Amino acid sequence: MTRKKILLSTLAFFVAGFSPLMRPFPGVIVAEEIVITGNGSESANAVSNTSQSEANVQQSNKSETTNTVNVNADTGNNEASKNTGEVAIQTGDATSTTQVENQGNISVVDTSGCCPTGEKSIVVSGNGSGSSNSVDVAHKTVITTGSTQTATITNTISGNVNTGGNIANDTSGDVVIITGNILHKEFLRNGPINQSFVHVGLPQSGYKVNVSGNGVYSNNTVAVNEKALHQSYIFNTANIFNTSFWDLMTGGNIANRNNGDVLIKTGNIVSEVSIVNNANTSVVKEDCCKIKPSEIPPTPTPPTQSPGENKPGNGGSGGGGNGGGSSGSTGASSGPAGGHILPVTGADWVMIAILGNILLLLFGVMLRLRSGRSPGFRYNFVI
Repeated sequence: MTRKKILLSTLAFFVAGFSPLMRPFPGVIVAEEIVITGNGSESANAVSNTSQSEANVQQSNKSETTNTVNVNADTGNNEASKNTGEVAIQTGDATSTTQVENQGNISVVDTSGCCPTGEKSIVVSGNGSGSSNSVDVAHKTVITTGSTQTATITNTISGNVNTGGNIANDTSGDVVIITGNILHKEFLRNGPINQSFVHVGLPQSGYKVNVSGNGVYSNNTVAVNEKALHQSYIFNTANIFNTSFWDLMTGGNIANRNNGDVLIKTGNIVSEVSIVNNANTSVVKEDCCKIKPSEIPPTPTPPTQSPGENKPGNGGSGGGGNGGGSSGSTGASSGPAGGHILPVTGADWVMIAILGNILLLLFGVMLRLRSGRSPGFRYNFVI
């Protein structure tokens, strides 16, 4: 009676998380071990394992921002008319500072923590003579990230700053008009807007493969097929409308029909306007996970048996499952794989049987040569 021992242990846990802000993936934990061992002679054992891990991340951001700023600063528009003495009009300085900053739509996807951890090993060992053992493993990892961001920003800034517009008419004395300076500063920055950062960690393929200690004429095949695919699409659209309108005046002063001297001195106007737009920046980075190579699984020690003994553990018939030597072959394997095959081994009774056959052959030849000298009858030995 043939006994089969096939152990297939697979643990896969895949979690995907996404957020408009930074939120890394918790990761993928893979601990996989496939073992075919201790089966009887002429047994047929097959393991087929197909798995697929998928992560689909889709983000959609939309923002609309409207800013309207109106500033009024006035130290002018003074009037002194119809005076009999001297007239002096002096206005103060006017300072206007405006600062507007807009941000929006920042998307970060980080799957670099998806690197698998744990051992992945395939062991085919200790199976009986004439057994057929095959392992077929296929794993596919698909990571798809998508980001769609739309931003519309409208900025309207306007203002009026005045130190002029002073009037001094119909004065019998001297007239002096001195207006102040105007300092205008404006800073408008839009951004960062519509920024996408995608960091993907693609798992490395690789199994530790151990084919060893199997009986003579056994047929062992291991096939591993692993694929890792990453697809990313990013669509960013930014509509930015900036409007800045200012009325700055230190002039427009009037002094008419005066009998004395007239002095009008207007101040300086300094205007600084800065508009910065930073939008639609996308970065996609792919890294292969760096996995430390693990040790090759230890080679199991085949059980020993005496000549003629048939142990029920590995052998179904014919003197045990592991006696007589070992023979194995490994199929194609993608990724780093390590193999270990034991040398041919056997019990002492094999050599004794070979020597006995040789002695019988020589004894038969000798009898055949002496058969012609026998009186009356002849012995014919056919070997």
